[in-house]
Amino acid sequence: MAHVERTPYAGELEISATDAKDILFDLPDHATKALKHEKDGVDEAEAELAVALPKYAGVLGIAPEMMQRIEDSTKKITLLRSKRGRVRKLEEVLRESELLHEDEREALLSIIAETVKKTSARLDPSVKAAFEKTLKYVSQTADKAAATRRKRKAAESGRVG
Repeated sequence: MAHVERTPYAGELEISATDAKDILFDLPDHATKALKHEKDGVDEAEAELAVALPKYAGVLGIAPEMMQRIEDSTKKITLLRSKRGRVRKLEEVLRESELLHEDEREALLSIIAETVKKTSARLDPSVKAAFEKTLKYVSQTADKAAATRRKRKAAESGRVG
């Protein structure tokens, strides 16, 4: 088990999107590529529109409600971004916790495998058969590394000779 500093998570465990249910959409794969995205300066542009659009909407032939629609979209974006930030943090904690517990399990399996090998070598060889799959599982990384070393050595031997 790797000794990694850990702090119990004290953050939010439940995140609801119920208040955003009417503005949530599931798009087909790759559909977001066709969508336009926010660029730098949107806040300044929106502030300018709040002043200029009511004054010039008629001249431009734009419905006065257009500003309200922009403001509504901005509120929706703000709500969704708030949710996503909280979800990202919880996802990070879930992923890190999963990895930590995975590491712990791998360490425990290694301890058992080492004990089986020692017991088999020193006390009772028959014990090894009962743990065949565990021993194979635990030795995968070492077996793969050994195979890689053999391949490299064979390749080097072929080049030199």
